[in-house]
Amino acid sequence: MPPVRPATPASHPHPCPLSHGDLKPCNVLLKAAPATPADPRGAVAKVADFGLARFVGCDHVTTATHGSIAYQAPEVLVTRRVGLPADVFSFGVLAAEVLTGVKAFKGLSIGRIVHAVVVEGRRPALPARVVPALLAALVAACLAREPGDRPGFGDIRVALRGMLEDGVWREVGGVEE
Repeated sequence: MPPVRPATPASHPHPCPLSHGDLKPCNVLLKAAPATPADPRGAVAKVADFGLARFVGCDHVTTATHGSIAYQAPEVLVTRRVGLPADVFSFGVLAAEVLTGVKAFKGLSIGRIVHAVVVEGRRPALPARVVPALLAALVAACLAREPGDRPGFGDIRVALRGMLEDGVWREVGGVEE
C-alpha cells in the first residue's frame, strides 16, 4: 500500500480562508478507506481540532500563545502573526516527521526551540537516503523562513499529486505498492 498522502484543504464558501493554527500529528486523524486505481492511498486523512482556527484575510495577530511551539512558523514565534503561510510551515514540520519518523526538536525546551527556529534557522532534517529530492524540496519550501516564500496549499496539492503520478512515493522509506 502506498503511503497516505496529506489531506487537501476543503474549499468553503466563506470569503476568507481558514487558518488552522495548530497543525500537528495528533490533529490529523486517519481512517481506513478502500484503495482504488484512482485513489490508491488506502486511507483518508482528516484535520481535526479547530479550537485555534481563525478566518483570516491575509494574516491575524494574536496576543495569546497560538499552537504547539515545535510546529510554529518563525513569524508566529516572533510577532504572533498567524495565517495560511504559518499553517504551511506547520504542515512542513508535520511532513518532515511523517517522512523521517523523527520528531522535530525532540528533547528541546520551548526556549531552545524558539532560538533554533528563529535565530539559527534550524529545520527538521530530510536525509536524502530517506526522502526523495523532489519531496524534500517541497517540504523545504514549506519551511521557508519568509511567509511569502512558502507555497500555498493548492500548489502543495498539485505537487504531491504529480509526485504520486510520477511514482516518487515508491521511493519514500522503502514503501512498496
